[in-house]
Amino acid sequence: MDFMSKFKIDKSELKLTKFKIVGLAGALVAFIGLFLPFLTAKVSLFGYSASESVKLIEGRDGKVALVIIIIGAALLFVKKFDKAIYSCAGALLFIVLYDGVFDADIASINDIPGASITRGIGLYVMLIGIIAFAVGTFLEYKNDTKEAISSVQPQQAPSTIQPTYNAPQQPVYPQQPQQPQQDTFNQNNSNNNL
Repeated sequence: MDFMSKFKIDKSELKLTKFKIVGLAGALVAFIGLFLPFLTAKVSLFGYSASESVKLIEGRDGKVALVIIIIGAALLFVKKFDKAIYSCAGALLFIVLYDGVFDADIASINDIPGASITRGIGLYVMLIGIIAFAVGTFLEYKNDTKEAISSVQPQQAPSTIQPTYNAPQQPVYPQQPQQPQQDTFNQNNSNNNL
């Protein structure tokens, strides 16, 4: 298998299956989640309050997530490089969890009196989309391996042995039956007893 054969696309790989549809729908949901409110900051001071929502696409991580979603969906559609697709799902999950859950700035702002940051619907939509994308991809490739295993037929052994021509033959010598050897010890003892 040469390097360029990995990039050839077979028409059977473009067929939409139910698992591929689940994965692509997950990528679409994650794409939509980029444009929904990801985090909302609220500040209340001296009777005044203000709030601002931030979408993930507005930041640098959102643009990276957009590129990863497009690449992952394209690879799933043409059904190439399953490990790369899993890497795309993992990278998206890392971005969403880091920016929306584990970021230290969010925790420090929530410690300020009168200020809070809440997670928006975009975070949850992105998580649902990423999970659907990963599950659809996993099931698509698992289904492929089952089909590949079931399509392999065991080869039957030939019913008769075919002679091979032009092969050196070993000469076959008939073996002569051997006479049983007599026990000389018992023979000597029987002569001494007489």
